[in-house]
Formats: sequence, structure tokens, C-alpha cells
Amino acid sequence: MAADILILTFGSLGDVLPLAALGGRLVRRGHRVRLWCGELHRPMVARLGVEALALEPSPLPALAVQASPVKQSPQMWRRVEEGLQAGYAAIAAEADAAARTPGRAPPVLVASSFALAGRLAQERLGLPLATVHLSPMCLASFLDPPPIGDLVVPGWMPRPLRPLLGRTMERWLFDPVTARALNALRRDLGLPPVRHVLSRWLHSPQAVLGLFPDWFGWPQPDWPAATRLLDFPLADACDDPVLAAPDPALEAFLAAGAPPVVFYPGSARRQAGPFFDEALRACERDYVPLGPLLRRSAALVHCGGIGTLAQGLAAGCPQLLLPYTFDHFDNARRLRAG
Repeated sequence: MAADILILTFGSLGDVLPLAALGGRLVRRGHRVRLWCGELHRPMVARLGVEALALEPSPLPALAVQASPVKQSPQMWRRVEEGLQAGYAAIAAEADAAARTPGRAPPVLVASSFALAGRLAQERLGLPLATVHLSPMCLASFLDPPPIGDLVVPGWMPRPLRPLLGRTMERWLFDPVTARALNALRRDLGLPPVRHVLSRWLHSPQAVLGLFPDWFGWPQPDWPAATRLLDFPLADACDDPVLAAPDPALEAFLAAGAPPVVFYPGSARRQAGPFFDEALRACERDYVPLGPLLRRSAALVHCGGIGTLAQGLAAGCPQLLLPYTFDHFDNARRLRAG
């Protein structure tokens, strides 16, 4: 039976592309799929066969990436808050239209980690929701806490004491940032305030999907009960019928000499410095999908984004990670241990 599926995304290309590829597969199975994303990513989503809708009325200000995710959290969360307001209004309008149409079933929601409007709509409007996490760090575990930039739980700390440290950090460091605007909107909607946004509220009680295998994710007892781990999505530009067209210049380059070393700064990085100026100009002229390139490359140097990491693993390409923010440090830890 065909379903009406609404996908909410938040973030850069690396966050949007896997869910857009998922949406394209659902479309090919006969479902109606609409995906909300930033205006910048709408053309790519549309080429994958998914109806692409802009979530924000105008582009959000550029996110300045810093070394510490803790320092960056307030700025990043302001972007999350804008998406929460706009996203909930859009979902509510869709739910109202479905309710007023005879024979039309309510939409099914799929939301990425920080697309909080999906979780709020599930709670307030009773819509079914699957929360999708691209990396293990989004499934916060107090028993195996991930490194957060320079904040690393020492290995000698006894495992029973780690939840106490985690709850203390969440209460005093993260909840004041993450719960403020969320609870203001909840109050307007007649809902009680919430705490433990990142460790508890964020995840759908119906379905939580981790798009990574268990050997990389290390399932923990304090993960949400509805969690199911799948595999790396390996979403790449090869799924894009425009970017996947044969590139004679690339083929000639790969055949002409030794395997290249691939440098990729990540899809959210904004100040890579003069070192990357030429690389950025080259990428604007000739975008290269990672999949076929890495299978013929000697090494991959990148920041540790989960999508790039997965492509390197699939290609069997040696990787050097230079993490700088969010889940990069935790991904590097897991890759080294795996």
C-alpha cells in the first residue's frame, strides 16, 4: 500500500544526501515522498526523484566551524530552532490537509537527528515517526560516551560512574541550550516542558534507525529500546543521474598515472584556509563522485564525516582522518578500533 511520507532533514550535504537517496528508493517503490531541506540542496534532491521543499524561507547564516563542538553548540542550535519552528508549521499544515481529505491517511514522518519538528509533531499530532541517525554519536550513551572535541571521558573512569557524569553534563551544559526554544514552542502548543533532549526526548519511541553496522556502532544497553541498526547508506553523487554521467577527463586522469590521494574537507566546513582554495575552485568546475574515484585511489584524507568514511570503507581505501567538529572525533575512534 502506498504511503504519504514526509522526510525532514537538517544540516549540510552529508546530512541531506543519505535521506534523499532513501526517499528516491521509496518513490521507486510507489510511495509519495516529499523532503524538506535547505534551498541549497533542493536541486540535488529533485534529481533523485523526490519532491524537494525548502524548509526555511531564506538561507540560514553560514555556520562557522570551530574546533570545539561545545563552543559551537549555541550557534548550531539556533539553526536547529529555526528549522523546528518552520518544520512544525509545515507538518501541521500537511496533517490538517490530510484530515480534511476523505480517504486520505495521515502522513508518515521520517526525521534526521536534529530535525526536531518530526519528534514534536509525533507527540503533538499523533503522527508515526522514524528517527534516523547517520552516526553513532547521535545515539548518546552514558556508558560509552563519545569524545566531544576536547572533552574525553578518561578510560580509567569506572563504567558505573559514567552515567552520573553524563547526566550532569547534559543538565548543566546541553539542556540549557537545547531545551530553551523547544520548551517555549511546547508551551505555546499546550505541552509540558522536557529535559534530557539529546539522550531521551530526541528519539522516536516507535522507530530509531541507525544507518551504520553494529561493528561500528557498538550497541549499548542505554540506547532507545526501538533502535535498529542497518548499514552504511553509501549515498553518493553516483545516485544523481546528472553527476553520475561518464567523465572522460576523470577517466583519463585516473588511467594516466599512480592512484591519487583524495583530500575532502567535509560538506559543512567553511574556513579550510588558502590550502583548499584551489581544490574548491576545481570542485566547482568538476565535481567527482567518491565511489568510483576511491576504488582507484591510494588514500583518502578527510575530516571524519560518516558518509565519506563509509565510502572509503566500501572501496577498501586507506583513510587518514583529521577530525574538527561534532561526530568526527567519535567516528575516528570507532574506525581505529574497528
